[in-house]
Amino acid sequence: CEHVGRRSNREDNCSGRFWEDRYQCRAIVDEGALLVCGIYVDLNQIRAGEAFTPEASTHTSASERIRARLQRAAATSHSSDRVVAPQNLPDGWLCELTIEDSELSGIHTDRVESPSRRASNKGMLPITIERYLELLDASGRILRGDKSGSIPAELSPILQRLGIRPSVWPDLVAHYHDWFGHLVGAPGTVAKRAARAGRHWFRGQSKCAAAFG
Repeated sequence: CEHVGRRSNREDNCSGRFWEDRYQCRAIVDEGALLVCGIYVDLNQIRAGEAFTPEASTHTSASERIRARLQRAAATSHSSDRVVAPQNLPDGWLCELTIEDSELSGIHTDRVESPSRRASNKGMLPITIERYLELLDASGRILRGDKSGSIPAELSPILQRLGIRPSVWPDLVAHYHDWFGHLVGAPGTVAKRAARAGRHWFRGQSKCAAAFG
């Protein structure tokens, strides 16, 4: 690893650990931070002007989830014989988005396990895929400028439940990299991470306090 890292540093005329300078990695420390990061990544092509809608953002997980939903709906509306096997759908490799109530409480359930193509059968966020896509669409409209620069009132409770300040949401999904340092999450969680690492603070804690709370 060291040999490859040093060689790559020479080629790119940079320094630091192999992943550090190139990718500006950030630790996602709670579900609120995961939602911000997920929406930000799924809006990459819209922000760059390469796509106009989330479903047209062909290099994102959101696009694959949307296309899979459309295929399921089409198969159901035509004939039960046309049901597509989960592993063959565009999102067949992605983990579930929604955390089930039983998973939140630590109770094991018999969630239907798809074949090994799926990365994980565990969910990520305590919201439904429908709500996630609504939030993604609304955020994309803000970035494109065809909607006012604020999140719709009916979607604000999603953010508040995850400890995200709705007032700063448009700026978070537009300038995620400018907001955060090495850790992203609620200030209390970030402070605990700092204490565990034997530090008084991490760079970016004040921004975390402004974004989450």
